[in-house]
Amino acid sequence: MKGSPSLTRAVKRVLHLPTVAEKTFLVTIGDRSVTGMVARDQMVGPWQVPVANCAVTTASLDSYYGEAMAIGERAPVALLDFAASARLAVGEALTNIAATQIGDIKRIKLSANWMAAAGHPGEDAGLYEAVKAVGEELCPALGLTIPVGKDSMSMKTRWQEGNEEREMTSPLSLFFA
Repeated sequence: MKGSPSLTRAVKRVLHLPTVAEKTFLVTIGDRSVTGMVARDQMVGPWQVPVANCAVTTASLDSYYGEAMAIGERAPVALLDFAASARLAVGEALTNIAATQIGDIKRIKLSANWMAAAGHPGEDAGLYEAVKAVGEELCPALGLTIPVGKDSMSMKTRWQEGNEEREMTSPLSLFFA
């Protein structure tokens, strides 16, 4: 095809997407080993690449049970469909945590971090769509709860460049842990 990128260039572009490539920026924001009770960290190998689907900690230094943690996000999809992006984030978290022995899905508790450019055209309605899709529809249907979370509603910045007013708006993002 005329104007198409080479296969090498296309692969590099896809692998630079956070939803496809490694997620160091998400994994390293948490405490990964201070307690001595980390059984499986998401960072693997001598170069500490975040390729494990989940992390597992033990409840005590001498136990064989504990907690499993996984992440899910699909921010780029929100550019096309806010609700689908939120549902896919839940799906990614669930498929990642499936590597552990959870038992009943109702034992999974989600923590949601909602990020949006509140007040930007379409973003408030998009946030509503996303919250409704997972908070009122998908999660209750699966027996999942979201007891904790936080929000960042200022995902937009403005600046002056010469005589021109510029702005950058982040797409609506939902991050599950």
